[in-house]
Amino acid sequence: MVKAMLLVAYLRRHRHERLSPPVRRLLSPMIRVSDNDAAFAIHAVVGDAGLRAVGRAAHMRHLTTGHGLFETGITAGDQARFFYCLDRVLPRRHRAYARALLAGVVAEQRWGVPRAARGRFHVLIKGGWRTGLVHQGARIEWRGHHMAIAVLTAGGPGMSYGEQTIQGIAARLLSPISRARKGSVSAHAG
Repeated sequence: MVKAMLLVAYLRRHRHERLSPPVRRLLSPMIRVSDNDAAFAIHAVVGDAGLRAVGRAAHMRHLTTGHGLFETGITAGDQARFFYCLDRVLPRRHRAYARALLAGVVAEQRWGVPRAARGRFHVLIKGGWRTGLVHQGARIEWRGHHMAIAVLTAGGPGMSYGEQTIQGIAARLLSPISRARKGSVSAHAG
């Protein structure tokens, strides 16, 4: 999930510059297919200081860096804060580009929150996984409203279990919103 923060850190650092094709060829696969080599290349530019600056801008309380890129310490609460204020922390010039990347994560990585949303919401996501953990953070949008969800799992029996856990939690959180939206549609239709 740190790759979404790397994206924001890079775009903030280059807020007044046009993104070159070589930079886009790093940022796009870093987000869309979770390319680790691209993440290391972007981290070499923004460093831990860039991640910490994003953390401060997003009011993260428990972010830790300095132990290796993929050992960056995150919490579900901090990731929810990050995704909730995503538009505010992104530079206006690059906002549409970043949102398109986070909405365009490849289908095989759109498990969890997007599956729970079942096309009823616009979902921006980034997930992370490795042996023993499956994580996902998301910004869910509908009709001028938004919410953020972050679920971090650890110690589960495998990837499928983590994906299903995240999907189940997201479905429970989205259910009242879905019901309310249906109610308001039928009330206006009647």
